[in-house]
Amino acid sequence: MKAISGDTDLSKFDDIIKSLDHFERIRYPETVVREGAIIAFSVNKPPTKFSKLNPHRNEPIYEISAQEIDELLRGIIKLTNINFTAYTHWYGNDIDNYLPNLE
Repeated sequence: MKAISGDTDLSKFDDIIKSLDHFERIRYPETVVREGAIIAFSVNKPPTKFSKLNPHRNEPIYEISAQEIDELLRGIIKLTNINFTAYTHWYGNDIDNYLPNLE
């Protein structure tokens, strides 16, 4: 996205992209079966830091928040000039409940 947009201030998305990339490890269930997993999905950011709650657990920790994903989506739509309405028409008048301040 940085290369396409030419925007030099996209570092605000680095953490969420790293979090999403970390989830790639559990795309297939073999990894979870073999290593276990602690998965935390929160509505608001920052997500709960389970690593701080029980530092003696050895399972890989996967944490992300819906708010962070929404912010990334907003950024992608703004930077790529995607037709917002074409992708969200099925939400009807409730779009602001799902993706507030997106347009």
